[in-house]
Amino acid sequence: MKFGKSATIIAALAMATTGALVMSQKDAEATSVATVTTSTPARLYTDSGLLIRNRALAPNTPWLVGKIVNFHDETMYQVATNEYLKASDSSLKDSNANKKLIGTVVGIISPFIYNDQINDINGKMLPAGTSWAIGKHIINKYNQHYVQISSHEYVETTYLKFNGELPTPIYIGNFATLDKNPDDDTTNNTLKDYVPYLQNINNYFIKYLNALHAANGLAPVQGTTDMINYAQQRAEQQIPAQLDHSTATRDTSENLSTAGLSYLIETEGIQSDKDVAYFILKDFYDDDKNRTPIGQPGHFGHRAALLYSGPNVGLGMTEYHAAFDADWNYGTMDQFNQLYNYTGSNPNTKFISKNAI
Repeated sequence: MKFGKSATIIAALAMATTGALVMSQKDAEATSVATVTTSTPARLYTDSGLLIRNRALAPNTPWLVGKIVNFHDETMYQVATNEYLKASDSSLKDSNANKKLIGTVVGIISPFIYNDQINDINGKMLPAGTSWAIGKHIINKYNQHYVQISSHEYVETTYLKFNGELPTPIYIGNFATLDKNPDDDTTNNTLKDYVPYLQNINNYFIKYLNALHAANGLAPVQGTTDMINYAQQRAEQQIPAQLDHSTATRDTSENLSTAGLSYLIETEGIQSDKDVAYFILKDFYDDDKNRTPIGQPGHFGHRAALLYSGPNVGLGMTEYHAAFDADWNYGTMDQFNQLYNYTGSNPNTKFISKNAI
């Protein structure tokens, strides 16, 4: 018997109809459930939006839903640790929709999560479009509002939209101000008031990058949600004090740095998203800390990536790392290679001042 292409693909899939993730009737009465509505097996995707080729969900099967996210403007339901089902291939039922307060991340990405156990940011961020069950609502002496998203993790309300009214706030004066004693409103310790916001950092970074392009007679670039999210993933994949391009899952032009937000805030004393963006741009452009010594090909590789990559770009940052990812620009590849292989000390390129934007 001859099989068509689509039939061959379906035959190769491990079609899930039962298992630990399929809901029980009791579960169905207490949580969100996505039921497959396609007439053929519904395809699954990873948390990077990549198609899973060896597994699918059988028609009419119900699945417990974890996070609800957006990949490339497509709403997806988490049905396993790293498996997501398209909303368009299923129907969602949430029996507790009228009882649970949900916060959904707006913009590109949230600021860092505050952890009240360590009284510090913990290096984590919330992906854009993800939704979280909300617990306590806390306000501090600076009139900053935080909501609880897990046992000890909180996010500022500014970066979430909610499906209902927040509970009455609890006042804790020094909550999330990063003082040593969060319950003591009389502490004399220096406050770290600045809370970085990656979307703003990207907005400034791309403005600076386009000013750099203009100064060198090059076409402008644009930041995209896809590239920013991938750059954030790459920053999070790095091991503290180490950098590794080999763990990349996509073929992009990439710069990595150990100049993370902790270093910029605590060592460099930076206190604004705009200054973070300019520091990172200058750090990559100068290439003073490039592992390839000056006088050898590759020393100005980060500068080459800034100038000759794009048009889609993104910047990711964690407490310890930064990652710049961009499309390869094949139209300027000769210029990229010329700068990458330059062995002198002063390439013929122009930088910009902090006042350029």
